[in-house]
Amino acid sequence: MKKFILTIAVIAFGFVANAQKAGFNAGADVTYNFDGENFGLMAEANYLFELSDEFRVGPAISYQYAFGQDVTITDPLTGSSVTVSADGSGDFTLAGAARYDISENFVIGADLGFYFDASAFYYRPVVGYKIGESTMIQLALPSSDATNSLSLGVMFGL
Repeated sequence: MKKFILTIAVIAFGFVANAQKAGFNAGADVTYNFDGENFGLMAEANYLFELSDEFRVGPAISYQYAFGQDVTITDPLTGSSVTVSADGSGDFTLAGAARYDISENFVIGADLGFYFDASAFYYRPVVGYKIGESTMIQLALPSSDATNSLSLGVMFGL
């Protein structure tokens, strides 16, 4: 397992070193669950090939970290409660990305791929607004089989 993780890390480093765009996102879990992870940060990089003036596709890699928090569960019959502390967790994703310019400033797209640690399918619809030649603010909905988040971030051209 250590060799597998090391191989993924080397590939990820090589990919990020040659990426066209990189960015950061902050988001909140919008799925009601008791895992104690409500807020997270994500770093991402992608290399998109231009298929037309408006449409680009290519690989994308990201690392997401969800911060843990205390969760208090109260028994409605007795009124007694217990507080559980949840640790944070991080996960790498490897995906295919597609972006389409619907106007000069607006971009829509999606990433489809895989969460490695969670062994889950990953999809992420994205809406972006260009605020310069190589900078874009984006709103995304990173999702998997178990959780959905809503994130806001920025992408920079490299």
